[in-house]
Amino acid sequence: MYEVIKTLVEHQEMFKDYHPIGATYMPVKHGLLPIDEEYWHPGARKYYDEKGIGYGVDYFSEIYPRG
Repeated sequence: MYEVIKTLVEHQEMFKDYHPIGATYMPVKHGLLPIDEEYWHPGARKYYDEKGIGYGVDYFSEIYPRG
């Protein structure tokens, strides 16, 4: 999973030309699933931690605070 995410992020410009969803692809949105960090794939957690990309419940709540 680490390599998959790394490849998507590093080649996001090419991804935009390759697949229609690539036009809306944003790495910062990778972690926007409101599930506990322990349930994320270890490779995904490693990549997000290394690159400072938020993920998990706390990150979701930060981006989408309840009012």
